[in-house]
Amino acid sequence: ASLLAFTAHMVLSWSIDIAPFVAGVTLTGLAFGMVWPLLVLIVGEVFGAAHLGANYMFYDGSTGALGTFLLSKLLAQEVYERHVVVYDDDEVEMSIAHTCLGGACFRYTHIIVSVLALSC
Repeated sequence: ASLLAFTAHMVLSWSIDIAPFVAGVTLTGLAFGMVWPLLVLIVGEVFGAAHLGANYMFYDGSTGALGTFLLSKLLAQEVYERHVVVYDDDEVEMSIAHTCLGGACFRYTHIIVSVLALSC
């Protein structure tokens, strides 16, 4: 599952056409679908079945909340903002003036997530 997640995010980091993007999203979904059911079994084996629900929610809830905040909010936002081209032209609308276009907007986010996926 870790190798599949690594491959998926590397594909997403370099996808500029629709076909590699769809392949990366599909691989990401498969990797995600492999990890979370295994987590129930791992928590049950490590901590026993007596408090499986509480232990599982600790791992599922805390990693989901922390990972979403760190990776989806802080990391992705920082990478995006560093690649925004600001136009000083008065004729350009404000919504277009602060927009990142192209593959570099989130490339480093996917590369960092790929490395983190290999660390599991």
